[in-house]
Amino acid sequence: MSNDGAVAQGVSEQEYEKGVRVRRNFRWIVTLAYLFAALLFIAILYFGEPWGVAANTRFLDLMIRGGVVKFTDIHRGFIEGIPDFRYYIWSQEPIAWHLVLVVVLLYFAHWGLRAVQFHWTARFFGLRGSPGQHARAYYYGLGMNHLFPFKFGHVATAAALEAEGEPTGAVSTATQIQDAFVLFEIVVFSLLGLLLTSWRLWLIEITWPLLILLVLYLFVRQAQPARGGVAGLGTWSDKWAALRAMAEEPATLGKIAGLGLLAFALVEVTPFVMGHAFTTDNVILLAPFLVVQSAVVSAYIASRIPLTPGGIGQHELGFVITMYVANVGTPEAVAIILLDGLVRYGSVFFLFAVVRLGYGVKASLASTVALFTGMPRLVPVGPDGGAPAEAPAAAAVIE
Repeated sequence: MSNDGAVAQGVSEQEYEKGVRVRRNFRWIVTLAYLFAALLFIAILYFGEPWGVAANTRFLDLMIRGGVVKFTDIHRGFIEGIPDFRYYIWSQEPIAWHLVLVVVLLYFAHWGLRAVQFHWTARFFGLRGSPGQHARAYYYGLGMNHLFPFKFGHVATAAALEAEGEPTGAVSTATQIQDAFVLFEIVVFSLLGLLLTSWRLWLIEITWPLLILLVLYLFVRQAQPARGGVAGLGTWSDKWAALRAMAEEPATLGKIAGLGLLAFALVEVTPFVMGHAFTTDNVILLAPFLVVQSAVVSAYIASRIPLTPGGIGQHELGFVITMYVANVGTPEAVAIILLDGLVRYGSVFFLFAVVRLGYGVKASLASTVALFTGMPRLVPVGPDGGAPAEAPAAAAVIE
């Protein structure tokens, strides 16, 4: 992993050892985040009836053809048979691929609008980069957000822009305000659901994801934000001050907020369309649009504090719980959000790969971890004031 030539000065042996411990703890946090995500997915699949989910998503057909499930004597597989013949019937149903393509296009449009929103926000706070530079940094952070927990991607976006020569303070503010707009969108669409449905159903649907969010907040509230890096900015007073500054230009604020609402509206539609794409006479993955709309809001609430990489598992749990309390079958709800998630995460990592491999983002994982942990990527100072020959670079510690 590249160190980007970031070793520029020395630190004491004590500070160096502290940096080693911080980065070791970071690796443990990431490992535990992936384990937690795996446990959530196992629980969701278990309660969603694995055979039903596999059949509804047509994955069961792939398992039969791929030699995982032995369905007849002519098949080979590690799993003997299927508990109910109807699962096989469901797995053979056709898929409306043109609707799947619509979902793909909606997600790319969503991420495109998000990049434009970030560019407008960045320019308001004095960043001088072009739309392409800002989009590149945003997509780099988007991918990192889905690889690491705790909104790591926000810091990755900042690291990418700092590598382009943008000022640290303005980068931090733009990144945090982009996140604040997402919260605004969640509130708006949640209230929209209240206006369009009964308050009792709305209250039942919104209670569970809020409880998930509360539990996560109580779990992580003791963690102190890192100081000395871009991750240090993020208190509500900081965000509120920045929003007040934006309010002095109502047209700009309205334009950026409106763009975010449009982007959020697109992801409100995708699970609904995906359900139709896999619905046939025998497989019904349909739910009232307002229920799906509330479930998407719940998914965002449940993953607002991403204890897992990108909130994966939390997002799906919030969606499924809301669908369940609205009397939608669990196998159907799980199938819908998993199919939608394939496109969601697939589009994220496609854009991440494009900007990382094709356009050469100047930031690296090492520099981003240094910002996230608040620890400088430096070497310890030796007795003569220089770095001791046996001391590895801080970047090597991250490796």
